[in-house]
Amino acid sequence: MMTGKEEELVSTAVGLIANHKSDYTRDNFNFVTEVDLRYGKIKNKSQIAKKNNDRIFWDNKLSYKLSPKWALYTSLTFESQFDDGFKYTTKDGKDTIDYIENAFMAPAYITESLGFEYKPSNSYSIRFGTGTARQTLILDNRIKPLTVEEYSQRYPDRDPIENDQERFGVEGGKMFKNDLAFQITGNMDKNFTDKLNVKARYNLFANYKKLNDPSHRLDVTVTAKVSRAINVNLNGVLIYDSDIISRVQLSETLALGLVFNLPR
Repeated sequence: MMTGKEEELVSTAVGLIANHKSDYTRDNFNFVTEVDLRYGKIKNKSQIAKKNNDRIFWDNKLSYKLSPKWALYTSLTFESQFDDGFKYTTKDGKDTIDYIENAFMAPAYITESLGFEYKPSNSYSIRFGTGTARQTLILDNRIKPLTVEEYSQRYPDRDPIENDQERFGVEGGKMFKNDLAFQITGNMDKNFTDKLNVKARYNLFANYKKLNDPSHRLDVTVTAKVSRAINVNLNGVLIYDSDIISRVQLSETLALGLVFNLPR
């Protein structure tokens, strides 16, 4: 027997995905630039609207072919997010903001890599970045990690902290960190049928100072065409980065949306 009222869960989500890829080849040289922009928000009943997707990704790669399947490459990659991200809590039964976690350029990652690329076909490739450097930037004072002294000056009414803060691997009082690393980047972009495409990108970043604890990121997008202007997207992301959180993070989204191809 049920008593009382059963609360109805109402959820509304809106998202935008924009992709661009240019591939230019001349003689043995090849240049590829790829942009992936994603932003989405979800609003549950009686809760604050929260972003459920937010990414700025821009990858540029110049390579020189050494053989039919191998090339020497250099690349430059930029990653960040558009909007503020918050940690939420519940107070007096209401959904409220606890603190800010990230924002535009906080963090941002700039990665330069040099190494060898194996490309057996146009659908698959893997890069071995033996010489890789990555700069981590935190250019927002709301997110910048604080020293003990800076924390006491900013929050005089709070209990003091015992140690300097650290965020995204950046030490307290700093807004920049540079890492030297070995990097592996795998890409797949394959049409299995004329209506089904699978894109996947895997990145391993192993800091030479802690080779036994590399970071991993896997992005997978399955796109099925329903009609010329409508498709269904299934997106999955797996992330492990101990500088952010010491556990695997997973997310997935399923969306039905309109498609605009430029130029037509």
